[in-house]
This record gives sequence, structure tokens and C-alpha cells, in this order.
Amino acid sequence: MRSHSFPALHSIGVLIGTLCMSNLGLAAAVEAGCPPEEQAVLAAYAQCAAFYRQSSLAEKATALDAHATRLGEVCAAQTSEFIGVDPYQDLLNCAQTMAEAGHVTQARSVEPVAQAYRAEQMRRLAMHGGKLLDPERYVGRPVDYEDKLTTYGPVEERITTTELSAGKPKGGGWKLLTSPGRMPVVYWKEPAWMSTPPAKGQNIVVVLTNRGPGFALSGSAQDFPEALEKLLRRSASKQLRVVALEATHARDPADYCARYVMIDEESDNPKFPGTVLETSTWGFACLERSSRVVIQAYYSESKPRGAPTVLDDVVRGEAEAFLQDVIFEPKQ
Repeated sequence: MRSHSFPALHSIGVLIGTLCMSNLGLAAAVEAGCPPEEQAVLAAYAQCAAFYRQSSLAEKATALDAHATRLGEVCAAQTSEFIGVDPYQDLLNCAQTMAEAGHVTQARSVEPVAQAYRAEQMRRLAMHGGKLLDPERYVGRPVDYEDKLTTYGPVEERITTTELSAGKPKGGGWKLLTSPGRMPVVYWKEPAWMSTPPAKGQNIVVVLTNRGPGFALSGSAQDFPEALEKLLRRSASKQLRVVALEATHARDPADYCARYVMIDEESDNPKFPGTVLETSTWGFACLERSSRVVIQAYYSESKPRGAPTVLDDVVRGEAEAFLQDVIFEPKQ
């Protein structure tokens, strides 16, 4: 069972002093000894309100102040009631605005607080018997909270099929491009959330899909990486040229599972005439235990050949975490 922890907030007092704000919600929460997760959310509210003021968005700042005050007062009462605000959405909207304004570092500090708050509220609702998340329901500190932490894991929104379970990409700016609940699952990274502006034709995606098992069933587990390489080369269209491809065993050699890295080039793309697009892909493919499908997950960056990469360590870490969170049983 995986545990969920909130981003550390080492010095709330210093943060408040730096922002020079009077946040009654945070003051009430600190004075009442509210859990650190609520204090982290309220400090993020203060950060967002300061950003809005600096960006001449005074109305948004005032609204956030009111929401923070309400959340802090209800938290201090340690009750369970409608608060009339949705901290998760408030902070996500703020992070998106920050990113679009070019303040990616600030956005990346606010967005995890929003995600952590949502996960914590979902867990508390589950502990109280709630089946669905009501974003405007504040659930106070549960009875025997510390004891329950050992038996209740966080309730997560996951992609689930007969063969697998997968989480959604962590981090801000991942937009679902495909129909929910159907394969393939494709998430696209919005340019505003990249530390460097992408060139025309440059994008980053993470993909979860499945393939027919035929190519894998004719050989042994030892042969699987080579069979996958042959399949990927055969799958290339006339416009695509595989420049480099290497597949190796991803787990135990007894598993029908391979990790691969591939670079291909595409010419004559009608959207980008005269441009050669280069796509670098990192992923894995595994034959599922029942042998019904091959599960494939990968992330890739496409860009004009010669353009600098925008796949920095943060985005790559988010993409790798997406791959690692795909849960299934491989065939052996």
C-alpha cells in the first residue's frame, strides 16, 4: 500500500512575512493546531493571492482571501460541513494562470499542494464512508486518525481495465486527448507548463495502450525484446524512418517484458511542410499474464530535427512516474 504525504512546509511564518499578507484563515489554522496539510493549502492560497495582486488581478486575489479565511475557520472548528469553496480547483486555476504567465517554477510549487489536498480529502471521505468526492465538503480530522493511517491508503483516481491499473500523470498541464475509459490513453503536456517554450511542431505526450499478442506468442520470453524491435520497425509508416531502436529485458528475463528506446524521423508531414520531425520515445511493452494483450506505455518528445529539447528533468520525472505506476501481472 502506498502512502501519501503532503509537500513539506518548513516555515509558514517566514512565508507569511515574506508575502506581507494578513491571512485570517491561515492564522486561525495555525493557532488551532490544524493538520499541516491544511496549513500547506492555506499558505499556497497566500502565495496565489500575492501572485494575483502582482499581476493586477485584484478581484481574484480578494476571492482567494475570502476562500482561505473560510477554510481556515472551518478547519479550526474541526468539523464536517460544506465550506462553499473548492481549494483543489482554486489552486489548480492559480497554477495554470502562473504557468501561462511564464512563472513555471511557482506553478510547479502550487500544483502538487492542490493534488495532495484532493487525495487527502478523498481518503478522509472514504474513512467516513463517503463514496464520491464532494469538492466543497470539508471533512475534519477523523477519530483515531493516526491509527487509521495504517489501514487506509489514499483513494486515487485511476485508469482501470481487466488487465491493468494505472494512475494519471502527476504534475501540472497534462491534458487528456482521448476518450475517458478507452484505449489508447494519451496525455499531452501543455506548452505553458514547460520551462522552455517549444518550437512549432514540438510536443510531449505520455501514452498507455495495448497491442495484439501475436508477435510475442511465437517465441520465448528470452526472445521478446527482439520480437518487439521487429514489430516496432514493421509498424513504421512510409513517412517514418526508424533511426535508432534498442529493446532490452525490463524485468526478470523470464518475463515477457521489454524496455525500449526509439528515435524516428518523419518527413512530408502536411502540417509542417519542409520540416523533418524527430521523435524520441522511451517506454515498455509486456505480454499480460493471460496472453490476451501486450500492454505498452511510453512517453515521447517530437520536435523539428535540430531543435533543442524541452523535456527537462521535471517533465521527464513526471513521465517516468506514469510508466512506473502501471500495475499488471506479466506472463512468465
